[in-house]
Amino acid sequence: MPSVFSFAEEHPVVGSVGMRHLKTKNKSKAVLYDLKHLMGTNRHLNYGTWPFAICTTPEKMSFVVNSDGKFEEFTTIEIYQILLQKLKAAASAYQSDLNDKNPVNQAVITIPDFEDKLIIADVCQAAEIANIEIIDIITEIHADLLYLLSKYNVRPDEEVIIVDIGGGTGYIQKFSMIQGLKEKHVLSFLSGRRINEMLWKQLELTLLSKYQMRIDDRFILMTEMERIKETLSFDESANIQLPVIWARFKKDIEPVTKIWFEENVMARVFNDKENKKILENAMDDMNNPSKPSKVFLVGGTCWIPYIQNYFKSVFGEDKVVVPNNLQNITATGALIHGLQILNGFVEPTFVKIKI
Repeated sequence: MPSVFSFAEEHPVVGSVGMRHLKTKNKSKAVLYDLKHLMGTNRHLNYGTWPFAICTTPEKMSFVVNSDGKFEEFTTIEIYQILLQKLKAAASAYQSDLNDKNPVNQAVITIPDFEDKLIIADVCQAAEIANIEIIDIITEIHADLLYLLSKYNVRPDEEVIIVDIGGGTGYIQKFSMIQGLKEKHVLSFLSGRRINEMLWKQLELTLLSKYQMRIDDRFILMTEMERIKETLSFDESANIQLPVIWARFKKDIEPVTKIWFEENVMARVFNDKENKKILENAMDDMNNPSKPSKVFLVGGTCWIPYIQNYFKSVFGEDKVVVPNNLQNITATGALIHGLQILNGFVEPTFVKIKI
């Protein structure tokens, strides 16, 4: 699920295009982001601030945005409905010739965890409104696994580990051909959102101490945090691209280096006392009673070299596999699962567990 929805224009804009509206001051308050991080039963409301309002009850959640001075409220069901309708339109156009011009009306939905019944209930209601038949609901790691098994050989006696760290969530889980998916641990503190939060804090301190710059509107720089993080995954440094209102500082500001990023951002995330304990417990479970033969890293945040190097240090460099298309794996796995159901090879998962 995309983590960004913009209501700054006549029609909702989803994904990276919507994220660009955060750069524009008169549009930033009409953008919802961190939704994957915020939605559901386990809401992470204590890890950040947002330019929109959040209304919560135990059974319901909604968001209030300010678009050109007009306040609009959207429930989680409406958010899912918008997403499903956009996906339906895109899939229908893509498969138009194969479907005799008929719209796509079936879907496999992936969710972070089956324990979150609130997300499942909201998605099911949204799908009904969008006239989409949900043929199954599976976890993201389940979808990842289906893709990985289609590309890599795993012997019946082997155990493998899937690490899925994206923008809003993070999980690690073990799998064997005999016992299926086994131990699972939450690593949400490694998600892109949490890393962005730490990056912002450290940049804020640096800009203030070295350049006497105080940037009050952090939301305008949200896309810049993402760009810097992505650039440093592949290059040794990244320039800080400030908005026009701070153009006078551009010549004076030094680039952010990968070394600075690893020492001041990633090391702080990994060495946090609570995070360190969670990681130690998770790694102990993953290595016992037997060690895995392969460790697959998926999800966009796993591009960060520091994360890759951590898992290589724990499991061995030869065991860690980082596929090239990290951000498409879950969707491809969901497609594989849908075809398996439609061809009668497997039964729907959510029927088995009686959601």
